[in-house]
Amino acid sequence: MTSSKKLYIALDVGTSRSGYAYSFTSNPDDVTFSSFSGATKTPTSILLDKDGKFSGFGVEAEKRYMDSCDRGFQATCTLFTDIKSALSNPTLNKKTPVHDITGCRKRSAFDLWTMAVKYLKNHVFKAVNSRMITLAEDDASFVMLVPGIASDRAKWFIRQVALNAGIDANVLTLAYKSEASSLWCQRLNGDGDVTKPGTRYMTCNIGGGLADVIAHETMNKAIVGSLSIPCGGKWGGETVDGCFRSFLVMLFGSSAIETFTKEYPGLWLRLLNDYEMEKMLITDKKEVQISVEVPKALITKALEFKGLSSASDLEALINSPNFGGHFKLTGSKLVVDSEATEGMFQFTANSICTLLEDLQTKNPGLHRIFITGGLAESPILRRHITQKFTKVSIIFPEGGKHFSLKGAVVFAHKPAVIQTRIMPLTYGLQNTVPYDETRHRGGKTDTINGEKMCTNNFHPLIKAGETVKYKQQIAEEDKPLRAEDKEQSLTIVSCGVLPDFSLSSHCSVSQETVIKFPLPFGCLVEDKIFQRTLIVGDTELYFRISFKKGKDETYMKYLEYE
Repeated sequence: MTSSKKLYIALDVGTSRSGYAYSFTSNPDDVTFSSFSGATKTPTSILLDKDGKFSGFGVEAEKRYMDSCDRGFQATCTLFTDIKSALSNPTLNKKTPVHDITGCRKRSAFDLWTMAVKYLKNHVFKAVNSRMITLAEDDASFVMLVPGIASDRAKWFIRQVALNAGIDANVLTLAYKSEASSLWCQRLNGDGDVTKPGTRYMTCNIGGGLADVIAHETMNKAIVGSLSIPCGGKWGGETVDGCFRSFLVMLFGSSAIETFTKEYPGLWLRLLNDYEMEKMLITDKKEVQISVEVPKALITKALEFKGLSSASDLEALINSPNFGGHFKLTGSKLVVDSEATEGMFQFTANSICTLLEDLQTKNPGLHRIFITGGLAESPILRRHITQKFTKVSIIFPEGGKHFSLKGAVVFAHKPAVIQTRIMPLTYGLQNTVPYDETRHRGGKTDTINGEKMCTNNFHPLIKAGETVKYKQQIAEEDKPLRAEDKEQSLTIVSCGVLPDFSLSSHCSVSQETVIKFPLPFGCLVEDKIFQRTLIVGDTELYFRISFKKGKDETYMKYLEYE
């Protein structure tokens, strides 16, 4: 990241909501948030017109979509609300599709992500220039937030999206949400002060889709070292929302819900938005329950598929002990009682607490846990967590839902503030070496230059669990097998264990990708010797390739996928 930049921008394409934050080089800690009709974030909803072109984003996209549906014009537009889910696809690529709100139409996640990032990028520059500060994109550096559990493939995907959205690769970095939140916790005072060197603490950022957790130790002056890898799971607001949707399926029937969402997508979206508003209004000062208006069209569908003759019959069924007495339908008003509402949060809370307990056990002396993110404001979740941890200081910092974006801006200014990280995987090469009967028995072989060679040797470069410094370099000299080779390929492999094997065909090894680069001209293998340097300790790992002879170019290669 170059120091000549005047503006540092953090972008967050979230599961349910998206936004950005920025600050100027002259005052890094003075962070300004995005504003969408007064809200700091807007729904991650993308509206396409009948030709499949971008037509709107966020709350405005949803309003226009519902208006089109109300007027019977839903066929003229398409709304996508679940683009983040594609990141968990193990074969994610630029063609991976996601479905629209009806489940009937598809579009590549890459196209939709690009639209979202372009929208946020354009929005931030309009906001900056509205402050009578004229800046161009060349004046800015960008950081994009990624989940702690994001695979290398998912990080590649996000980087490619940013490049496709017009962000230069040289001014782009990625930041883990949990790490970013932790960096802003370094700004807290009082009980939350963790600035003393040697202080150990955890940060758990609970957003719309995921819970992201990291354990850090303060090294010196807001510089931290990692005690754990970024970890977490699908324990965010979407898991809670999934319970509510399951209640609807249970009460009204899967066929009724499926047909209703396809025929009345605008009403379905309005129902989910009403539920979301109810969820956000839950406080400890009133009875905990969810109350929503059920569209008449859904009631009609339920009567049809259940074979009931009247709405009163449906009311009697839903209000009966068949559903545990937890639901009450009166006319079009559905009420979910306190026990069922609390139960919606149970899996999320238990999963988060189990992970936090495990990290606390592995890191003695860790006495503070910061809970940040949008769902951290839920009193139900807060109660679950505080009841579980009685000997640890649980801190829900004010404004915690903004900590990941604030910390990401800090990270954009000074990525080296995270001084050390722990490697989540073992990374190595599948390469070709002279065959060794002891090490390579059962491996693939070939004869090259008259010598028997093993072509699937596993050559580890860095091992899982190792603590590495920021941008630590692992350099080795390498060369092609044949003098006539004009291109070199590096097959990158990984595994989640400490390797005690010699073949890349081992069941625990996964092929990540193949990196290719041209070789210099020369008549001898020695003319094409190169230095292969793996750079680790950052959010992404990458290779630097340089040559001893013939070529002045240096190649920087991130892991790339197809």
